Amino acid sequence: MPELAYSYASTSFDNPVIDKINFSSVHFNFNTQIYALDLEGDCNCPTFSKQGPSINKGLFFHFTPGISYYNAEGLTTLTTSESWSDSTSEGWAFKGGVGVGLDLGLSDLLTITPIISYYFNTAMNWQKLDKRVVDNGFAYLDSKSQPKQLQLTIRLGFRPDYGRGGRRRR
Repeated sequence: MPELAYSYASTSFDNPVIDKINFSSVHFNFNTQIYALDLEGDCNCPTFSKQGPSINKGLFFHFTPGISYYNAEGLTTLTTSESWSDSTSEGWAFKGGVGVGLDLGLSDLLTITPIISYYFNTAMNWQKLDKRVVDNGFAYLDSKSQPKQLQLTIRLGFRPDYGRGGRRRR
């Protein structure tokens, strides 16, 4: 299940060096779901139409490789000698995720799926993020982080091709 996503975050600070950080990113993920408890019963149909216990027919594990393009911007509105000029960082990061979910079929058309996932990224670099006083002058410091995220998702699946009493064309 390919996914295209956009995220944005903004954080404000109360210090003389930096006032605000804006972070945005665009992600492409390739979600792969494995229904380990019902490999033989996979009928390429909504969970509601499958035979057997709900946990067996709807429980899946997912593995999600992906790539992200990120842009981070540090801003200051102060013009004191302690403040630094605006700083930006951008680049590519690879990401991966693992998790578990459960398809809950409401009808042949609708499925609600709660999913819990853990995502991790390769290093994101930000040059000149911080400034320190060194020997009567300033030195800029670089920062490197590897963001991690625990995510809870609720997905609503809609399959109108089953509303006409047939399976989707292959």
